Formats: sequence, C-alpha cells, structure tokens
Amino acid sequence: MAGNDTAPQPPEERIHNALAEIWMRSRSLVLARVATIELAAEELNSASASSERLEAGSREAHKLAGLLGTFGLERGTKLARDLEEHLTGPNARRESSRLRRLAGDLRATVQEH
Repeated sequence: MAGNDTAPQPPEERIHNALAEIWMRSRSLVLARVATIELAAEELNSASASSERLEAGSREAHKLAGLLGTFGLERGTKLARDLEEHLTGPNARRESSRLRRLAGDLRATVQEH
C-alpha cells in the first residue's frame, strides 16, 4: 500500500494559499469597484457632476479600504481611504486632479498584485 508522500502544509501556508485563491476569484469584482471610483473621480470635472456617482465611488472605496488590507495591499487600503474621504468632501472639485491620480494609483496597485 503506497503511503501519501506529501507532508501536510503548515497553517501559514494553507492560509496564504487560501487567500491567493480568494484573491483570484475576487479580482474582477475589485477591479469593477476601482472602475466605479475612477468614474466618480472623472465626474468631478463635469459641470453636472452626479452626487450619486460620487457617493457610489466613495462607497466602493470604503469597501476596498477594508478588503485590500486582507490581501496585504496596505498601500491600496491607504489610497482607498483617502478616496473615500475626499470624493464626497467639500473640496472634491478642487482636488479632482489629485483624486484622479489616486484612483489611477489604486488601479495600478490592484493590477500589480
């Protein structure tokens, strides 16, 4: 009777592998949330900026702020928190170019992972 030659994975490795699998399944949803944030940041340049779109971007940024840290993307968490706070803030229009840049940085951070 042949034995199982593979040793059990250490708990840390099992957790790492499980998170990698979850990331692969979640990546398209994460990128869709980033796209919503990017649209909101672009909306700031429009004279008819939709408060609904800005609020949607802020909500998606809030969701990503918590989620990205789980996957070790601390930079993504920081970017998402900044976007969440400022997309619907009183100075959002004045900060539109910075917010668009942050949204682009967030996309790059997610795509690199």
